[in-house]
Amino acid sequence: MSLFQKKGYESDYPAVRQRKAHRALWYWIAGGTLFLAILIGCAYFVLHSPWFKVSDFKIEGSTQVPKEELVSALSVQMLTSSWRGWVGPNNILFWEFGSIPERPERYPNLKNVAIVPHFFSREVDVTVEERTPYGILCEAQETGCFLMDEEGVVYASAPTAEGTLILTIHDTNRRTPFLGTPFLPDRSWILNVFSTLRTLKDNGLIPLRVTLEDISLRAWSAEIAQGPTFLFALDFIPENFSSVLRNLSNKLDFSKVKTVDLQIPNRIYYQ
Repeated sequence: MSLFQKKGYESDYPAVRQRKAHRALWYWIAGGTLFLAILIGCAYFVLHSPWFKVSDFKIEGSTQVPKEELVSALSVQMLTSSWRGWVGPNNILFWEFGSIPERPERYPNLKNVAIVPHFFSREVDVTVEERTPYGILCEAQETGCFLMDEEGVVYASAPTAEGTLILTIHDTNRRTPFLGTPFLPDRSWILNVFSTLRTLKDNGLIPLRVTLEDISLRAWSAEIAQGPTFLFALDFIPENFSSVLRNLSNKLDFSKVKTVDLQIPNRIYYQ
């Protein structure tokens, strides 16, 4: 009798195990469905709830670009992640997380931009620093002239300027400038040019015309009002330049000198 009971027990065990497996499967299906429902509900709440909607964009420092255009340009530039495309720029999470651009690429006249989102108030503060004109770069006649800032970045069209009140650099290399980029490939060259021009002015030598010569030769010149034309190299500033100018002015009558060549380090040639 015990032998038959043992056999019956063994024959019922697979069925019990199968029922338990079915129940576990349904538990998993129910749990997964509940989790998916919660996930969809959360996503719907984030995407459509007015609680996540940006209440206001506060723009400071921008006098040239309208508010709507600036926000649109920043939004397009920030679409580097797919999730941002899902939430959209009207959602505060769009501005709260992810990378933020340093400046709008669409507007080269804007130097820097700082974006500060406020999650609980759902406001976005955008502070803009605009470029200020330092001088004018004039390329080939068919290209025209462009404003540049103190870093040598060209950023907007400009009329042709005459006289010495506004720094004007004439480029003879027949290049097409790209707005938002420096007018020389090496930033140290720009610093050298601007520093040299300041030293000339500090010593009473006002540049009448500044010319960017052949870039491959790294040469540029500054024609002085009622004086000579100084020839310089882009890649260095003459050593002790201010002292050199004072010594030259004591020894030479600049009104009778045609050129002063300072393109070779520690060498001065004039005629």
